[in-house]
Amino acid sequence: SAVPGGRMRKVLALLLVSCSISSAQFKGGSLHWERVAHDSNIVRVTLRASWIRSSGTFVKIVDGIAQPSEGYQPVKGDVVNVLGYETPKFLFSTGFESYLQLEVTSNTEAVNDQYDFNAGLNLPHFNDHWSHNASNWIDGVASWDMEIPDPDMTYIAEVQG
Repeated sequence: SAVPGGRMRKVLALLLVSCSISSAQFKGGSLHWERVAHDSNIVRVTLRASWIRSSGTFVKIVDGIAQPSEGYQPVKGDVVNVLGYETPKFLFSTGFESYLQLEVTSNTEAVNDQYDFNAGLNLPHFNDHWSHNASNWIDGVASWDMEIPDPDMTYIAEVQG
């Protein structure tokens, strides 16, 4: 994006997740950036990601307070911290880092092999059902606003875990 004075702002965004956590719970995602205002050095970096919902690595946040619950499976509208053995975090080359807190934008529904009584109820998958680990996903979004000191530099954004 061009900035006043003809200078160009450069930001390189990469999505990196190590195999130790990705093989267990990470499905995929994207990372992108945009300027918050035309005449500003503030950029918003947005992560959209999918995670297995039955991994047991989510803590629901209610009014800014963590609400741990055994067996919790996030549903659309929840805000969650993503945790794990190597808790994933967002890093930006200015030195900024943050653990992931996602707003859940969608989730798979519980599967009933015989009847569709649960459709639209956003119920968690059953522990002893094949779908618990096979098709039990959430999608979520997280964003961070940050100032880039020099619009002529290239910055790196990544997710590690």
